Amino acid sequence: MRILLLSILCAWTMFACKKDFMGKTLENEAPETHTVVDTIIRAGDTRFISQIKITWWGDDRDGFVKGFEFSFDGSTWIYTTQQDSLFTLALPAGSDTANFNFSVRAIDNQGLKDQTPASLIYPVKNSPPICSVFIPAGTALFPSKNTSKTFPAFRFYWNASDPDGENNLDHFELFFNDTLAAPYILTSSITQAAFVAKEVLSNSPNCEVYSGTNQKLSIEIKGLKLNSNNVLYVRAVDKVGAKSNASASNTFYCKKPLNKILVVNATSPFTPSKLTLFQSNMQRAGILVFDTLNAFVKNNNNYDELSADYFTQNKVLKFFDKIVWFSDNDSVSLGFAQRSLGDFLANNGRIFMAVNFSPFFYEQSALLDFTPIKELIPDTMGIFRMNNSALMQPLIAGYPILKSTSIISSARPFLKAIDNGSAQFIDVYTGELIVSTTSGPVTWTGPSVVCTKRVDATSNQTNFIFLSMPLERLNGNSNLDSLFKKVLVQELGF
Repeated sequence: MRILLLSILCAWTMFACKKDFMGKTLENEAPETHTVVDTIIRAGDTRFISQIKITWWGDDRDGFVKGFEFSFDGSTWIYTTQQDSLFTLALPAGSDTANFNFSVRAIDNQGLKDQTPASLIYPVKNSPPICSVFIPAGTALFPSKNTSKTFPAFRFYWNASDPDGENNLDHFELFFNDTLAAPYILTSSITQAAFVAKEVLSNSPNCEVYSGTNQKLSIEIKGLKLNSNNVLYVRAVDKVGAKSNASASNTFYCKKPLNKILVVNATSPFTPSKLTLFQSNMQRAGILVFDTLNAFVKNNNNYDELSADYFTQNKVLKFFDKIVWFSDNDSVSLGFAQRSLGDFLANNGRIFMAVNFSPFFYEQSALLDFTPIKELIPDTMGIFRMNNSALMQPLIAGYPILKSTSIISSARPFLKAIDNGSAQFIDVYTGELIVSTTSGPVTWTGPSVVCTKRVDATSNQTNFIFLSMPLERLNGNSNLDSLFKKVLVQELGF
């Protein structure tokens, strides 16, 4: 009997288990997709900017969602596994508003897509770009070079951004002084430019424009005023024509060159007394009209007259064909000169340069390469000096004998450069030098040249005279005006 009951129970259990696996298999159901809201109603200034973040999600009752596809036109779908993204919606050209239909559909683990995607219309309004002219702030150690007084060659920098994305920027509009004038157009990739007057005879010359790579552009800009204050305005324009406010540069005075003669005071720190010395002696020599550039004069940690870069500084000096250059800071002045005089010298400019060397200046410095000097005499025995009332003797007839009025604590002699096919180098002055040693002063009997000149081999014209002594201490014979007349008028043809 027990065996019979057990058999019946097992048979019933097997029948019951078999019945659970019987029936029709359910088909896979498509997932459902959702986005943040169903409708958006915005108009006028309440519309979204064209850069928006959209969030979506999906669920699947009989599996799981493996990804999504989204579309803005209902036909082109883009696959993603993300559930949000930041979109920049490009408005049609010339329109600052548009409606964008966004659709998103979930895809389940078996590849089935939601046949009723979640959709949303985004009313979008373009936002105008933002533009500003860059005006750096200097420090005591690192002064800025914001143009505040310049001859008509200078550079400005600016930047721009667009809330709708950087790709939405189209171009810049530039104006000198008047934003109602016809704009000068630059592409959005150019965020700096140098402006160089094409000529300086008129009071409002056209300016050549050079891009940030110093490539000259084909169209010139108008509106600059010489011997007047000026402002550069820059305005950004996006692809739908929206414009930023016009950003203004600092006000700068643009000076019209008086003639072709320039005095460069490259003392650092700026020393006005030395400028007076040079100006007065030039006037006594009959040179009455000339311009002045105070390279390192500072105001509120800004070099007021220094160009923003060496490219524009070269263009400034190229307005002149004769220069008087002086400084008591060898490395600063010669480094500045070497990088700024290239165009001037290549254009057959003539220059008188007076820069005295410190005992620490390297005798074979590359900063001498553009000068008539080959190298300085090394002060291995002691420091070169000149005593009070010591003489500078000319090696060429017609030059005056000069006498020191005080001890010159650093009086470095040098060797002239080697003659070549384009130039000849001729020594002009030697100095009565001593060498200060630990055991006392010793008369120097070695090479003692302190002034030399370069003469063009073709024209036989002197074009560079270099003096390594401070002229303000060499008027013991009261004849500096004779030196200036000889050097500037008779040799260099001022």
